[in-house]
Order: sequence, then C-alpha cells, then structure tokens
Amino acid sequence: MKTTKLLFLLAFIQFGFGFNQVRACSPWSALQLTNYEIIGDFLYLDITSHTGWQCCYTAQVELACASGSFTGAWNHVTSQICKGSGSGSFSSWSTPEPFPTLAIDISMYCPGTALMFRMRENGPDGFGPISATFNVVVPGSSGTFTSSVSADPEVLCLGECSDLTGTSDNNCGTVSYLWSTGETTPSINVCPAETTTYTFTATDSGDACGQVVLTEEVTIVVDNTLVAGQVSVDPIEICEGDDVTLTIQGQIGQVQWQSSASPGGPWTDIVGATSSEYTHGPVTENTYFQATVSNCVGEEVTNNVLVTVYDYPDVDFSFSGVCLGAETDFTDLSTVTNGSIDTWEWDFGGGNTSTDQNPSFSFTNSGDNSVSLTVWNNGVCASTVELDVAVFPIPEALFNYTTVCATEPTLFLDSSIAAAPSNIVGWEWDILDDGTVNYTTQNPTHTFATGGTYSVTLTVYTDAGCQGFITNQVVVNPVPDASFTASPISGQIPLNVDFTNNSTGGTGHTWDFGNGNGAFSQNADDQSDVYTEPGEYVVTLIVDNGFCTDQATLVINALNLPISYNLPNIFTPNGDGENDILHFNLENANSAYVEIRNRWGNLVGIIDSVDDQLGWNGRDYKSGKPVSDGVYFYTYEFENLDGELFTGHGFVHVKQQL
Repeated sequence: MKTTKLLFLLAFIQFGFGFNQVRACSPWSALQLTNYEIIGDFLYLDITSHTGWQCCYTAQVELACASGSFTGAWNHVTSQICKGSGSGSFSSWSTPEPFPTLAIDISMYCPGTALMFRMRENGPDGFGPISATFNVVVPGSSGTFTSSVSADPEVLCLGECSDLTGTSDNNCGTVSYLWSTGETTPSINVCPAETTTYTFTATDSGDACGQVVLTEEVTIVVDNTLVAGQVSVDPIEICEGDDVTLTIQGQIGQVQWQSSASPGGPWTDIVGATSSEYTHGPVTENTYFQATVSNCVGEEVTNNVLVTVYDYPDVDFSFSGVCLGAETDFTDLSTVTNGSIDTWEWDFGGGNTSTDQNPSFSFTNSGDNSVSLTVWNNGVCASTVELDVAVFPIPEALFNYTTVCATEPTLFLDSSIAAAPSNIVGWEWDILDDGTVNYTTQNPTHTFATGGTYSVTLTVYTDAGCQGFITNQVVVNPVPDASFTASPISGQIPLNVDFTNNSTGGTGHTWDFGNGNGAFSQNADDQSDVYTEPGEYVVTLIVDNGFCTDQATLVINALNLPISYNLPNIFTPNGDGENDILHFNLENANSAYVEIRNRWGNLVGIIDSVDDQLGWNGRDYKSGKPVSDGVYFYTYEFENLDGELFTGHGFVHVKQQL
C-alpha cells in the first residue's frame, strides 16, 4: 500500500513538473505585422513575434473576402521559429523574432476584389491573441460585370422569327448563359405565335468570393398591325461634324432610317440604322431624316425632321492704339459660312470681360496681355482665339524753361521720359493754350509779346503711337519801359541838364550820365547833372523790375564855341527887303551892345540884342526919322558864351537910295 502511494507521488511530481514546463511558453504577446505587399499572384506578409519565452512558435493567418466574414479557418501558417534553445524552460527571451515571410497565393481572386486577414500566434502552450483586421485589394480592375439583350426584329408578323442575342462584359470568371427557353448559347432564334417576353440570364462564376448573376428581358411583339410612329431628332441644331440621335416612338414594324438633303428626297437608307433609337454622325451639312417602318403588312414612311448644321466660326480680331491706360479699340473680324454670329465673349484677363462686338478696353499692365475672343454661330457653335496684345507704356511728358521776360526769346527744354522699349519721336508744343500746335521741335524758343501767366502744353509721342502730355504754368515777366528826356540836350559848357524820367514798370532806375556821374532810385525820379567839359556824352537809363530790364539812351552835347561876328561897312535901309538892317551876324554870343553916331558925335541908333532881326534900321532912335546918307561911326561890346567881352569900333556907310 505504501509502495503504491509513493509511485503515485513520483508520477504526480513527474507529470506536474512537465505541465509547468509547458506552461512556461506563455503568457503571449500580440503579433506585429511589419510589412505586407502584393507581388504578382501572391500576398507577402512579414510577421514578428514578441512572446518572451524560449519556445518554438508559428504564426497563423486567416484570409477571407471583405464582403463576407471570418469563419475561424486559419488556412495559412508560417514556418516555425524557436527562440533560444526552444526547450520551453522557464528562461525568458527578450529579443523580437521575425517569422519567415509568408507567401499566400491569391490568384483565385479577381482584380479589384477586397480581402481581409487576421493573425494569431501558435505555440506549445496554445494560441496567442487574435490581431486586428487588415484589408487589401487585389491589384487591377476588371470593371463591373454587365449584360444586355437585343432582338432583331422586335416586332413580328405571325409566322416570322426573330434573332435574340445576349452579351456580357467585364467578367472575372467563366460566363454561362441561360435563356428562358432552356437554351444556353449567346444567340437563339425564336418564332413566337404571340407576343412573348424572353429572359436572358448571364452568370459570372467569379472567384473565391462568389459569383454574379444578371438577368435581362426582351419582348417580341407579334402583331399584324403596321404603325409608322413619330420621329424626332436631338439636337435639331448642331455644329459641323457633330452626331445626332434619331428616335422613333409608337411604331409597329421594322425600322429603317433614311437621310436626304431635301424634304422631298431622294432618300438614302442609312446602313445599319434599324433601331428605335439610333446615333448618326458625323453630320456635316443640313440634313433631313425620316424612317420607313415595315412588316408583313407593308411599309409606311414617318414624318421627316431637319437637322440644321452650323459651321464653327473662323475667329479673328484686330486692335489699335494699344497704350497703357488709354482705350484700345478692338474690332471683331470673325466670319461664318452658314448661319450668323450672334454672341461675342471677350476676356481681357483679370476678370474683365465684354459682350460687345467691338469693345474698347483700357489695360493696366504694360507688356504682353492675353486677350481671348469666343464667338457663337446662332448660339450653337463656338470658336475661340487667343492673342497676345502688346501694351506699350505712356510716356511721361516733362519740360522746363529759361527765365522768361516778355519780348525776349524763351528756351523750352524737353525732359520727357519713355519706358523701354518705347522711344519718344514726336513733340507738339501749344504755347498759348489755344489748341494750336506752335512748334514740333524738341527744344523750341518762343518770344512772348507781353508779360503774364501762360498755360504751355507739351504733348509727346512714342514710336509705338502712345502719347502723354503735361501743362505747366509759365510766368512771363513784363519788361519795364525805360524812357527819359533831357533839357537842354546841347549847349555851351558849363551845361546844366535836367533829366525827366518817363519810365514805367520798374523797381530800380540806374543812371549813367556819361561823364563819370550816375544815380540810382527805386522810383522814376527826375535827375540833373552839369557838364563842365566839352564833349558828346551818352546818357543811359537802365530800368529793372527784379526780373527783366530795359534801357534808354540820349546824347548830350556840351560845347565850348568861340564868338564870331562880321563888321559891316554899308547898309541900305530903303525898305526893299535887302540889307535893310544893320547887324553883325553874331554867333555864340551871350549879349551885344552897339552905339551908332553921326559925324558930329550925336547918338542916332542903339543895338541891344544878339538877334540879327533886332539890329539898327537906319532911323534916328529918338525921332524915328530916317537918317541922312553918309558915314556913321559905331562902337560895340560883345560877350561870348563864357562871359568874355569883346569891344571895338568901326564905320558904316548909310545909303537910303541907291
């Protein structure tokens, strides 16, 4: 009995230690998916183990369709890895260990199929935690599986047959067909005795994620009635080369579309145009369309419809006067052969547009500016042209001028600027602000007749035809008027001369009397001066107003003249007008005194003047009677211009009658 218990204890200890040894391969750590990619027909997974025990492990992967759900079928396993000794001892293992790359064949899935997978770790101690779900899509795309069915013809007379055709596209797997007649070929021939609807089923076997089944229906009408139906076309106005869709509704019978250039024909069948809705093109000219509808009863013709064809406009435009900030005129040059242009759409850039045929626009940027014009032919066909419009800068007109005095030439100096690539090539000067171009040279001169403020405008032109202008106020200073008189202007020295200043408009008056003397006054004051030396003196008066000057001159003759006289010896005071007065032809004398006596010494006449007309008239100065003929004695005293006296005597014969 004791032996039995001991054996049981030993066995318990032995098996207990073995159990503890197995349990040493856990607890688990979650697997890490370090990389996955699809190359060709395989999904490659790189998985890393983080469980920290010296045991042997594998990674299990469950791959499923994303459209379904996981089933617990862990159908893909990596090769085994052993950490450390792999003995399962209680020794821990801290280094992560990657599993060999797992390659999963996905060739059984269609391109574009969405898949999902998850992972768990498997070891001696059982299974680790299940990872998160990862999603992948099989590369490529086969498109969406589609099917269609058609009948030719769709309307039969009793006893006639129709060909039914079913088609499919974008299948992934193998396609099988099934008609409601039980036939499995894509096309069948039916001869119904009455109107019948046939069902066509197309099945794509698909891939591991399932198959796709599509069902279509087509109805074959068995009717002995013939109806032409109503024809329409869309659109009724097109551009040259466009397609149109022909539609017939309400018809009973086989359709054949026809075309013609005239509503009265001749009509030509359009090859292959036998469906109720048919797209025809390209249409290049105005065309009428109709359909014939026929069956076993006969044939009828539908109404006809006209498709109007417009050509695409030949778009072009011109422009002139392309200067920055100035209005540029645009002229539409577009043409059409058939139709008429009814819409213009201009785009000048920067959100600036116009719908005028010939607009004007002011550009704000110089250089090349893109301008596009779109024109519409009858609102149906549009064409566009885009041109670069070279916009040139406006020149900056500038000028200055020399100090301006009326009656003197004023020089105008152009200093205008034109930005490259433009050059200034023309100048127009409006000097008098009357709209008249006075000069066209770059730097003209002009003489203003009077003082005042003048608006002078310079307009400059560049070789690109752009113009700029500036108006400056030019102040023209008036010229003062220098004027004076002198009294006397000639005489014996010392000569006292009074100068009367008649000048106007001056603020300074400068005198030069020509003899070394001068004077200055702000006002037009009179002046005087004495000339003590004989000579001819040029007197100058300069008048200025702070800007302009004027001058006047006058010549003063200061004289030192010798006295001269003649001593007569006979005179005949008979009243005949010749030699009736006794005089001495005095010149340059201040005074004269003469006494005339007869032979007895009696005083008979006196001369007290230098004036020749005031001499002795041959009469007694007291009685006034003529004296007798004879010889008379005279004495004289003359004073010259310097006050010097000259005296003397002489004899004169008086003869009253000759």
